[in-house]
Amino acid sequence: MSMSDQTLNNTFIVVGSGSIGNRHYKNLSNITDNVIQVPWRSFSRENFKTLLRSNPNPVIFIATSTKIRMELINLAIEFKAPVYIEKPIAFMQSDLDEIYAAVDSGDLIGCVGFMTRYHPVISKLSEIDMTSLVHANLSIGHDITQWRKNWVFSKSYASDPYGGGVLLDLCHEVDVAHLLFGGLEINSVFSHASKKFSQVDLVTDIQLTASSGARISLLLDYLNPKSTRKYDLLFTNHFYEVNLLSSSIKIFSDEVESFTFIFSRDEMFQLLLSDFLMYIDGKDPVNHLFPSLQKTRATNYLISELWKMRSFSHHIEGIKF
Repeated sequence: MSMSDQTLNNTFIVVGSGSIGNRHYKNLSNITDNVIQVPWRSFSRENFKTLLRSNPNPVIFIATSTKIRMELINLAIEFKAPVYIEKPIAFMQSDLDEIYAAVDSGDLIGCVGFMTRYHPVISKLSEIDMTSLVHANLSIGHDITQWRKNWVFSKSYASDPYGGGVLLDLCHEVDVAHLLFGGLEINSVFSHASKKFSQVDLVTDIQLTASSGARISLLLDYLNPKSTRKYDLLFTNHFYEVNLLSSSIKIFSDEVESFTFIFSRDEMFQLLLSDFLMYIDGKDPVNHLFPSLQKTRATNYLISELWKMRSFSHHIEGIKF
């Protein structure tokens, strides 16, 4: 990854020192010395404003928990600093209205960390004619108690009723659904919680209808003992079996076709970062699916509406947090 002369004059400020914040800091450090990391636990608004004033052409990477991002976004607007915001950018419509007022006025430019748009399987699926799609089932899941080493759910952002939960955490699939099928109408959003975390969705089942009439089902869960990320796409005359973890697609019709793609999580981060640097430099990103704030407006509002519409049906027992 290379940087233009103009981008080399930027100072990159990563806010957040979790796994994603650390990854951004590492990737940026590999291409420039002008990178600063600010852990949220030591964040001070006045100190941060001083940092923005004292460093030329600041670019802000926001990798904090969701509910505290608006303060940083507002500072980016104030200083007209480009932003790379981890998903979801917000879950309250009022916050999104504020963000997009700034986007529309030209006071805020940037992108959202929907890096799944850089998965080779998604690139392939985005080229498919979805006209004859009848039903799509997208599922993603993993065991939240076994997520990361030395990681405890009850002490993490994921357990926060405001900004946590599986819908917001795994909202990449919402973005993929909107990207591939478009014009989605919400039919229902059913969630399961636990007694201990009664307003935190551990499993969320989403039912949507695409503008074509196709039915779209999303299942997001924190319980699956085996990590999974699969899509089943039923068309009038064929069927797609998609696995994002193995980076493979099988197409069943008169014959069976199979495709396997080279996949690297690190590469997806790097490709999105490269396109972001080009974008803020006034150049066209390489990937036409680049998740700019402008292009992800509908997805971001959809995520907010889904979060608001969650209906908690019952409490799940026996989870060892």
